[in-house]
Amino acid sequence: MSQPTSSLVGKSRASIYRDLVLSAQGVRFGKTAGKDVDVIKYLFALLILLAFSAKGYHPKEAHEPLTTLAVDAMAQCGINLSESTRLQLMQGNLAMDEGAGKLPKELMNTSFAKAVFPMTKRIHNWHFYHPDKTADAQRLAGKTDMSMARLWQAAQAGLEQAPAEHKAYYLGAIIHLIQDVTVPAHAVPVYHGPKIIAWQREFAPLVNYLGFGFRGIFVIHDPVDDWPVNSTGAEQPIAAIPCPELHAASSNLSANFDALRTRVARQTLTALDNPIPGCAAPWRLFWREDLGHRYFAGYTQGIKPFGRANSLSGEGISIDGRPCEPDYQGFVETRHRAAIEATMAALQLSQLGVVSPVPTEAQ
Repeated sequence: MSQPTSSLVGKSRASIYRDLVLSAQGVRFGKTAGKDVDVIKYLFALLILLAFSAKGYHPKEAHEPLTTLAVDAMAQCGINLSESTRLQLMQGNLAMDEGAGKLPKELMNTSFAKAVFPMTKRIHNWHFYHPDKTADAQRLAGKTDMSMARLWQAAQAGLEQAPAEHKAYYLGAIIHLIQDVTVPAHAVPVYHGPKIIAWQREFAPLVNYLGFGFRGIFVIHDPVDDWPVNSTGAEQPIAAIPCPELHAASSNLSANFDALRTRVARQTLTALDNPIPGCAAPWRLFWREDLGHRYFAGYTQGIKPFGRANSLSGEGISIDGRPCEPDYQGFVETRHRAAIEATMAALQLSQLGVVSPVPTEAQ
């Protein structure tokens, strides 16, 4: 892969995108006879490059502070993690978006890690999850799993079967995926990520309804994904975050994580059905365009994206014709709070790297 990757040096994003589209058309319509292998490798490298933008919460601005806040809140519950566990937890979490480049070689030499962390896995394994859309016929499109199912299963296998010194990396991966489903677009779900997927007929409806340049020329951006965590504001109510329950519903760790992910996803979907304070419409207003797709909905057209309009009005939106002003910050902070609490629940379930006794219920 070194040759295709090196050919990207010095290219503008527009040039990269043009080359990518032309290469894709060549592969699709058979115009690159005799050069198919080189074109496919080049296309593959470009897809990997663009895949960095196909992520849930921003790794540094959201996943990292959300995880840190959860670990700190656990410490207030009397559950402290070792430094090595904290480090591995964070590295495994961030690698789900950033790739395996910063992970240790001894980890990446294992089959468990190769099934979860390489950026190549991102191309055909996305980070969406709807608890009622888990059937293969709903989530699979050729080689692509539009949901997180394969990554989820691989991360659980690593947590259960990998050497003890590596388990926290996989817990970080699981936590990353759970944090993602606190984002509305990951639970509805609504596709966001590289627009180049539109060259495949199956995925064209997920992009073409937006029009060129809307929500990004090359990448569809989700506003909640990109919303930074207000660490200063979020730290103040940490003491008010309840400690997670001290006993799991099952002795099966995978089943407990499955139940946690489902619960978090349903909490997100329920939050979308809650009315926007002062408005007649629910928060789902921004993520309910019917695309006729078996897995994805779309961003609602005819209104500005979430967070862009100070006030909303229109039939079925405003009350008595009066514009309403959504509290976007409050909504996102509630989603961030849900991510922190879900992370704490995952840490409690695993009990990895705990260096102080778990408090009793009496405490």
